[in-house]
Amino acid sequence: RASAGNAEFAEAFRAEAGCILKWGLLMYLSKRSSSLCEELVDSGLTETLLMCLLDVAHPVQQAAALVELHHLQLLSSKAKQIAEAVLLRGVLLRALTLDQFMQAANAEDLSAARCRLRNRRAQQSGGHRISAQEHGLQQDLMEKEMAEALGVQPMPSDFFLTEQPDTSPSYAAPSRADGLGKAMLEI
Repeated sequence: RASAGNAEFAEAFRAEAGCILKWGLLMYLSKRSSSLCEELVDSGLTETLLMCLLDVAHPVQQAAALVELHHLQLLSSKAKQIAEAVLLRGVLLRALTLDQFMQAANAEDLSAARCRLRNRRAQQSGGHRISAQEHGLQQDLMEKEMAEALGVQPMPSDFFLTEQPDTSPSYAAPSRADGLGKAMLEI
């Protein structure tokens, strides 16, 4: 059983090492060609490095992403603007090592940065994405307008029902499940 765990670790380590080596190669080539650097930044290299930096489950990759992100910011002003827009706090932007970064960042900083990064990606993809919490707010407003205009009262949304209650025969709208605040919905 221990050998299976070791094999999984070795495979994960090889995958992370391969990713880190690819970043190093990309950065080396970017230093030699400013047009390639701008093309990589436009294609999402900065966002990829930020995503890996904010992924605390992979500390080796996280540390390498921080170093490469600093290199990329020196090569591209656009990459620097993206990093500043996502990380916001100067102490996070100035951290040179993973230890400094993790000491400066708290859970709220990392969560907010992940949210800003997701929103940035959603804006770039051209799709209209909103959080499930926003979707719930829109649903509540629509239900309120429906109640005012048509006199139809929605079911309480504090719980999930699989059947319509017998006590409200005028109810026509399906119920919705609450608690989707962390999921992303595409509409």
